[in-house]
Amino acid sequence: SELEALDVEGDAIDVVVDAFGRHRLLTFDREISTREPTVEIAHEALLRAWGRLRTWIDDAREDLRQDRSLARAATEWRASEADDSFLLRGARLEQHETWAATTDLVIGRSERAYLKASVDHRDREGAEEDRRHKREIQFERRSSRRLRGLVVLFAGAALVTGSLTVAARHQRSRAEREARIATSRELAASAVASLEVDPELSVLLARAAIDTTRSAEGTVLPEAEEALHRAVVASRLELEVAGLGGYVAWSAAGVFVTEGPENSGVIDIRDAETGERVLAFKGHDIDLNTVAFSPDGSRLATTGDDGKLKVWDPTTGRLVASMSGPGSAWGPSFSGDGSLIASAWGDKVRVFALPTKRVLLDIPMEDGYGTALSPDGKRLAAISERSAVYDVRSGKRVFGLGGHGWALSWSPDGRYVATGGEQGVRVWDARTGKLRHTLFAHGGPIGGVAWSPDSSRLVTGGSDGTVKIWRIDPTGVTQLFSLSAHGTRSGVLGVAFSPDGTRVMAGDLSTSAVTIWDLGADGDAEWGNLPSSGEAGAKFMPDGRRVVASSNHGKAVTIWDLQTGRALERMAPSTDDFRFFSLAVNPDGGSIALGGAVPGHPFGGEVARVWDTASSEEIYSVGHKFDVNEVAFSPDGEYMVSADWNSAAKIVDRSGRVLSVLREPGFSLSAARFSSDGRFVITASFEGTNTRVKIWDWGRREVVRTIHDDVSKLWPNLDVAPSGSRFVVAGPEGAVDIWDATSGTRVAVLAGPSGGVNRAVFSPDGERVATANDDGTVRLFDADSGAEQLILRGSGCAVRDVAFSGDGKKLASTSCDGVRIWALDIDDLLQIADHEVERSLTDAECRQYLHVTGCPQGA
Repeated sequence: SELEALDVEGDAIDVVVDAFGRHRLLTFDREISTREPTVEIAHEALLRAWGRLRTWIDDAREDLRQDRSLARAATEWRASEADDSFLLRGARLEQHETWAATTDLVIGRSERAYLKASVDHRDREGAEEDRRHKREIQFERRSSRRLRGLVVLFAGAALVTGSLTVAARHQRSRAEREARIATSRELAASAVASLEVDPELSVLLARAAIDTTRSAEGTVLPEAEEALHRAVVASRLELEVAGLGGYVAWSAAGVFVTEGPENSGVIDIRDAETGERVLAFKGHDIDLNTVAFSPDGSRLATTGDDGKLKVWDPTTGRLVASMSGPGSAWGPSFSGDGSLIASAWGDKVRVFALPTKRVLLDIPMEDGYGTALSPDGKRLAAISERSAVYDVRSGKRVFGLGGHGWALSWSPDGRYVATGGEQGVRVWDARTGKLRHTLFAHGGPIGGVAWSPDSSRLVTGGSDGTVKIWRIDPTGVTQLFSLSAHGTRSGVLGVAFSPDGTRVMAGDLSTSAVTIWDLGADGDAEWGNLPSSGEAGAKFMPDGRRVVASSNHGKAVTIWDLQTGRALERMAPSTDDFRFFSLAVNPDGGSIALGGAVPGHPFGGEVARVWDTASSEEIYSVGHKFDVNEVAFSPDGEYMVSADWNSAAKIVDRSGRVLSVLREPGFSLSAARFSSDGRFVITASFEGTNTRVKIWDWGRREVVRTIHDDVSKLWPNLDVAPSGSRFVVAGPEGAVDIWDATSGTRVAVLAGPSGGVNRAVFSPDGERVATANDDGTVRLFDADSGAEQLILRGSGCAVRDVAFSGDGKKLASTSCDGVRIWALDIDDLLQIADHEVERSLTDAECRQYLHVTGCPQGA
């Protein structure tokens, strides 16, 4: 009927519809209730693959919104039997009237009739008002006509002037708004471009992008919000201490050391958690060059331009030993037990025994710059014009380490020696001298290298201002992180791992800052990152502060407190090696359901189980013949449905009593959900390439409606909107569709990438849909139009599950690296972002990105 109502001459509509029908791009049917003929798109590929059509839709998106709005209003007017109270009035009428006069869309007959009726009604009211006004004028005295004419004249002039003023203000307001949008988009793009170079700057720019529109209009552009999410995830910055830098060392006692102001000779020891000074004292007469802690942190070695190698008690600053050499002293190192110490001078390298200071090795070496004693103290690596490894006892050269270098580190397990210089980073086999790996990653000279305590990772710092973390093993090298900050822009000179290996530190070349990053699970978190293992995802408890996640490879459940990041409770549900694949939390928070299987018992195992969250005791279990793929509670929490691989879905009450069994022979049930009112159960199943959804009246065990999806999703999953009759279906293949259960029609197709969707869920208000994707992203869509709103990018692991908190302000996504808790509330996200940075934009950055001469207050 909509097509027939279009004002198109001739048989153009029939020609187009018939052509598309012959090519099976449109399908023809009859509406169930009215038996009227219908036509609809047969395949979403038409919307995805026809580029010109997508361009037309994008170009006409605002026109389409206006058309739909007019169509809805016209339908309500017709349903009211043309009641005048349903007609358009005022600004709405003017808006639609202007749009209808300028749009290129063909407007349907019923819509045009409704618009004409609204205009005619307005004109009639206007004419009546004019007639009334004329009658009043006739009663006026004839002597006042001239004065009244003058008043009308001046009023008209004022009205014209006022109208022009309003129009000018409107135009100016529109121009200002468009300028703010353009500025916000530019800042968001700059924030994304800075992610690899300076995530701290990215946070500041993304925040500025949000403030640009939000402060004036209360709105936030999707590009700006996405940029801030990406910046928060990219920024692992934990601490930045200004006024320090150069070479650094991290002690097992929880402090780090660096040099004080240039040429002061001051040794500055700081608390690694707060950056507060613990101890500072003058250690050298001229400049302090390099520093090193003994492995146990009980001793501190420093070298300086005064030619001294000094050993200190770092807790008191007491001098323990002092050794001298010709020229400046560089690169001290300890053996594993701290009994030996080595250092390089301008023309030699020496090894001393402590505390006697007896010289064990004295080797001439031109331009000696650094040393690294092997953990057992038997060998010494030295970097110079001719870097090499020597035997400490005999002094013989064991093997070479290539050309000139600037950085050197022996792995704590004794297996590798890492060197850094002009040609990048090289990793050598410490036993044979064979070159194992060469890393070209900084695009310039290497300032520092250091091994993690377990010898599995290497941190490198370069003149490009970046710090990179590498995994080193016999099979190869993998770059894990690339870190940078405002405080490393001048280049990185010294690097160090924390004693537990969860953080790294860098001192910049200009001695202006020491920067510490968190490499742990929470380093790139928003609300938090939680450990998880197993195939089941994670769900929020009703209070939104606790999260239930799979643990012990799907054999246990852990409840986490988001505020503290601590595990509150751990339930090991069974002793029979039960593993679960699906997890659900009762809406009242009183119980948790798990669906899975018992290995070795594929037939008849009790594989759907429910536990009491207060006592951690099992309440009941439900027997199935095959693995349970899905468990879900009804909205009121009174019932639970469990679906298995053997085509059966069982509905039980709070006691575990089976009330109904729904069977779909020959199909594997992959999903089951209660409708929003709890009266129906919706199941998704597949058999080969055949995918279908059934809506059941579960009390009567009757199928109300069957929907055959036109694209196989292989392992379809579904979710039901919290209110209304809509549900969403997704799977590894095909588009994500939103359907209406009452009519059985597809109401929207999500605009994201086709395929690779492991889960799709509605937000608590039903306005958004979130998807978990194989490409490592979580995507959010408008549930009405299917338009993509936001992309959340994690570590890159495929996301297999996603869940909203009850208030919709948080989102949990589960992937190979655990559970990420995202902040969907913009105020929460801004608060989290503020904790990621300890500075504001500089004047130079404001000039470059904000295009102002000086930074605004608070920028």
